[in-house]
Amino acid sequence: MIAQLPSEKRPIYIIGAGGIVNDAHLPAYKIAGYNVQGIFDINEAKAKKTAETFSIPNTFSSLTQMLQAAPDNAVFDVAVPGSQTIPVLQQLPMTQKYYCKNQWVKIMQKQNKYSNWLGIKKCWWQ
Repeated sequence: MIAQLPSEKRPIYIIGAGGIVNDAHLPAYKIAGYNVQGIFDINEAKAKKTAETFSIPNTFSSLTQMLQAAPDNAVFDVAVPGSQTIPVLQQLPMTQKYYCKNQWVKIMQKQNKYSNWLGIKKCWWQ
């Protein structure tokens, strides 16, 4: 079964500039023609290098700065270490859409943690 691409190409803002973003997310977004508009990482130099490599127009020195700059229809790709996933997600606007790590969502739902919160936050393909 081939996944259907979203009908609306929302601007993507990436949180985290590690290996998975550089080796998988951004190459896939490029192939799909997605609109990546910004990136933030706690290591600002790493974010700037990734932005340069993938022609991302905006880098941010803080998550707050990114959230203030992102438009209402932005999609946030959260690609941070597991220990930082919940603290980062708790800072994101509840009305936005997100790229979700399926395995993480399944584990959290199974443990019945953050069930109301996960019910509000939606994956961008929904």
